Formats: sequence, structure tokens, C-alpha cells
Amino acid sequence: MADTPQAGTTSSIEDQIRLREQKAQMLREKGAHPYGNGVAVVAHHRAVVRVRHADDDSKRLEEDQSEPYGLAGRVVAMRSMGKASFLSLRDPHRRSADLRQEGQGGRARLRPPQADGPGGHRLPRAGRAMRTKTGELSIERQSSASSPRRSGPRPRSGTASPTTQTRYRQRYVDMAASLEVREIFRRRTALIAGIRRFLDDHDFIEVETPVLHKPEEAGGAVARPFQTHHNALDLDLKLRIALELHLKRLIVGGLERVYEIGRVFRNEGIDRRHNPEFTMLRVLPGVRYPTRI
Repeated sequence: MADTPQAGTTSSIEDQIRLREQKAQMLREKGAHPYGNGVAVVAHHRAVVRVRHADDDSKRLEEDQSEPYGLAGRVVAMRSMGKASFLSLRDPHRRSADLRQEGQGGRARLRPPQADGPGGHRLPRAGRAMRTKTGELSIERQSSASSPRRSGPRPRSGTASPTTQTRYRQRYVDMAASLEVREIFRRRTALIAGIRRFLDDHDFIEVETPVLHKPEEAGGAVARPFQTHHNALDLDLKLRIALELHLKRLIVGGLERVYEIGRVFRNEGIDRRHNPEFTMLRVLPGVRYPTRI
């Protein structure tokens, strides 16, 4: 077909998407589902394989074959070495692992069905530990499972950064292109977990208070709220702009130390540093005790 784009020869996003759609249709004609449902269970991280077989050479791994290790990750590189082909996968913790496919045509069977190159597909694989001729610890592919694949190209690490608009409107694009951005998300999770541990250790109780407030209850700060309507109750409501009012009611009710980490909504300006919805921490100590028993 004259209008069929060739892999690796086009930079048009539309052509790349069309090429992947054609490959997906070829798989359907062969009875395979190119976009498998479900998520494969991944039993191991690369670090587990590294620690268990750090001192094992290729001869020992060949004689005393290991259990099948289940790994998964994003494809970041592909290379062919004679009869063997390799995929390099990167897991969520930045670590990479090599997967080997032996035999004639190994590259064709190992590569993602719709990829022109590495492509960024996530691939679950299972196989025993082995070492390459260069001594690199790898996984020899014994079985694989299908996983959903992209219909379009992904941002490549090391290329030009997405525009500011794209970064903040499509955070997943920013994370796919930048390992540093993913690290920020992990640090945020660790920070919130640390705050929870600290407050829990000091006898505070975490609570959840209503997000929808009656107009007369939507207070606790100076801000313009979002408005909505409850159909079943025929009642106008507002999204909360602060957390403290309902927390104070809990203090009245007898919970002396309470806190909440929750979303609040303010119908005001928006820019790169201000979002209409954001996470707020509110702590009410209630009665202050001099010492803990």
C-alpha cells in the first residue's frame, strides 16, 4: 500500500498512530487481542534478583536453575545479539532489567507487537535468572502475558521537555518523560505518610468531614466556593473551602485531638502555583496535656 507508513521512517504522530492501528489489526486477524484486559501479577523486583544471585556465575546459574522470576517494566531499549535478543525494562524505581529471548526469530517474538522500537510499552515477563556472555545478570524469557499497549508514541526521556501547558494539564505525560517528576510524587506520598505517623504517635485521631456544605456552613476562610445542587434533596450546596468548622464540632463532641488531610475547593484564580482544588492539613489539638502517660 502506497499510503502505509514504514516503521522508523516517519516523524508524524498521525502516521505513527496509524501504523500501530494497522499492527493491532494484523494481530486481531491472527486471533490475538492486542489490548489485553487485566493486569498481570508481578511477584519480584529487580533488586530481589540482584541480591539472590550477586555471587552466582553463569555456570552455576546454568547448572542450578533458579525459580521463574516475574518482572515487569517499561521497555526502554531493544538490541539483537545473534540468535539472542534483549529488552531492557525499567521498573517504577528507575531500575532496569534485561530479558533474553533465544532462538531464530527471537527478536520478532520478543518485541512488543505494535512497537517500532522500544515504544514505552509495559511488559510482564517470567523466566529464570541467567548471565550473558558479558556477565550481565538477566532474565531468560520463559513465559509472558499480554498487557495494554499504547496506540500512539510516548514522550522520550532526554528529549525536549513538554510545554508548561502540557506538563500541568496532562501530568501523566510529564511523568512518562521525566523520572524526576515521578520522584516528586513519591516524595509527596512519603511526606503525607510521615505526617500521619507523627500525629498518630501523639494520640491524634484522623477523621473525614463533609465535602458538601450547606450555604450557611461553607466557611472557615475567606474564599469563593464552588456551588452545586443535590437533586434528591432539592438543596443548593457548596464545596468546602476549609476544614476547620466541622473539626471544631468534633472537639465539642468530645474528640480532643483531631486532624484531617483532605481536599478543599476554591473558585478563584488559577496559575502554575495555584489550583482550584488542593490538599489541606488541619490539626486541632483540643486540650493540651503536659505529658503523656
